[in-house]
Amino acid sequence: MLKMAVLLSGSGRTLDNFHQRIQAGTLHAEIQVVISNVGDALGLEKAKRYGYPALHAVGNRAVNELLADYPIDLVVLAGYLKLYAPPEALKQRVLNIHPSLIPSFCGAGFYGHHVHEAVKARGCKVSGCTVHFANEVYD
Repeated sequence: MLKMAVLLSGSGRTLDNFHQRIQAGTLHAEIQVVISNVGDALGLEKAKRYGYPALHAVGNRAVNELLADYPIDLVVLAGYLKLYAPPEALKQRVLNIHPSLIPSFCGAGFYGHHVHEAVKARGCKVSGCTVHFANEVYD
């Protein structure tokens, strides 16, 4: 069973999806902890409602100190709007979910609905998302 940590900054829509898939038995994972850099993020409230530890931390050091208390196989950046630098033990085990097909619509300001508005404004006929192993460079 994959042991995940979820980092988020907003509503927690991806957390909803993970939780639903876990409950349905189609995602063989356990969410160990949910951490947000935004203290009043809706995603933290959802995590509490689902029964996951829901913690607030600002900065890589604080996040990594919290993660050290949990058995983690994978960190998922699910709408986490800060650059995350994992500890050595978690390098190569951080996935980012980006709401566009990289390299289009990425970089400063391209998150959440801003991505979708930009795609529509440009008149694109195709859109999608990118899930990739993250490093210490913004996508």
